[in-house]
Amino acid sequence: MSHLAASLRTFYDARFGFRRQWALFRGSNSAGGGRRSPMRFEPLLTQASAYLAQTHGLLAEAEGGGAAGKEAATKEGAGGLFGDFGFILPFLLIAVLFYLMLIRPQRKKQQQHEEMMAALKKNDRVVTAGGIIGIVTQAEKDKPEITIRVDENNNTRLKVMRSSVVRVLTGDEEKDKEDS
Repeated sequence: MSHLAASLRTFYDARFGFRRQWALFRGSNSAGGGRRSPMRFEPLLTQASAYLAQTHGLLAEAEGGGAAGKEAATKEGAGGLFGDFGFILPFLLIAVLFYLMLIRPQRKKQQQHEEMMAALKKNDRVVTAGGIIGIVTQAEKDKPEITIRVDENNNTRLKVMRSSVVRVLTGDEEKDKEDS
């Protein structure tokens, strides 16, 4: 099917609908019965050709065919709420939400963890990443490891990395643990 025939078919469907097109093609309203009447299509073809000429003329002008085309292209492009940069707004909103919901809380949590690591001192009750609960017996600020006592009867001590301490148990948490 040629480009012109496809364009005409689109025009017919849009302008008259399928039933009207079929009735005209069949010639059911003509005196000839079932014959095709070329006279019936003549006004339709002139309307279609005028429509196509107008459409293709606008497309040619918009593609750079003259000053009128450039004006039409700039009017269409600058019609948004924020002009040419309106497409950036959704990306900026997503970036702000991403920062507020993910990055900022994670930084806050990391800062609190670093402060807790710096504040570790002797006799603090801690929990390590492996789930070991112990009491700090030696914690020097300039060294990356600490020594914890895990068994009071045998005086068993473990050296663990300072970064493996997940949290420091306070008196309130210990009481809650004993109650349950």
